[in-house]
Amino acid sequence: MFAKQLQKMFFIVVLLASILLVYLWWKDYSFSNSPLEEKYKLSILKKQQELKILAYKNFKIKKDFP
Repeated sequence: MFAKQLQKMFFIVVLLASILLVYLWWKDYSFSNSPLEEKYKLSILKKQQELKILAYKNFKIKKDFP
């Protein structure tokens, strides 16, 4: 009797863990493959230009960092 309950509990835990694993994989995949909106890209480029100007003005650094 105990072995059947233990087997049932193990099956439930494995099933829930598998569902969680698939959900987390899908969430990570969808985040990696969705492009940024254009307004975010423009604000990042604008900030990058501002920081390049400040780096040159304060430290005389003219380098493109990745």
